[in-house]
Amino acid sequence: MREGVREVVIVGGASGQLGSTLVPLLASRGWEVLAWDVRSGTGHWLTPDDGRATEPTSFSEAWSRLDQDGSNGPKRVRVHAVVALSGRFAAGPFTEEAQAAEAEMFDANYFSVTRLLRDWLPALSDGAPDATTGTSAGQESSIGRFITISTTGVLDPYGGAATYVATKGAVLALTQALNEEFFERGVRGHCLVCGPMVHGAGPEPGSELEVGVTTYAAVAETICGIVNNGGPVVTRLPDQD
Repeated sequence: MREGVREVVIVGGASGQLGSTLVPLLASRGWEVLAWDVRSGTGHWLTPDDGRATEPTSFSEAWSRLDQDGSNGPKRVRVHAVVALSGRFAAGPFTEEAQAAEAEMFDANYFSVTRLLRDWLPALSDGAPDATTGTSAGQESSIGRFITISTTGVLDPYGGAATYVATKGAVLALTQALNEEFFERGVRGHCLVCGPMVHGAGPEPGSELEVGVTTYAAVAETICGIVNNGGPVVTRLPDQD
């Protein structure tokens, strides 16, 4: 975080199970959070002071708050990271899946991400250092970041959930492509490729469920780490090494 600048993390899909774990964690770490609902185009601010949500705010109101310029110096409010959480799962034989259900899955898992990023990438790149001039260690905290969620099924395909895996493969490819497109504008993309998520400490060691399973808490901690310090374009959870 930069002194004299209130840095914001925007979280799309914050009402889901992962979002309900991530948002209070970010607030507790000192970030001002805008929990954003892509479908309604409204959000709630959560301040790091008490973590309580404000009344709903519209897109134009949120932009107005982010566009406050200090009278002497940099912006007082800046978007540091955008986190796109999308995760609607469904399984079944591909040939028996209705086309409408397929479209709904792509809307929930892929197009919700593109809508969020189209709305907020301009704010994310505003104020980030130009990579063509070089980024010193002191400027690294000024890099803007966007984070998405995919599935390990993209790396290790399995049958029975072809449309779900396809939507998450599209999210991974989108993240990699936008990382290249916005790199020169000081923006970095990060995709977490996750196994099935569970609450609590996770499955018992040695159980059938243990392999490839991660927890909401572990994913939220990883996201916080990337928001704070960056990381690779693709991170697998749980790590298979």
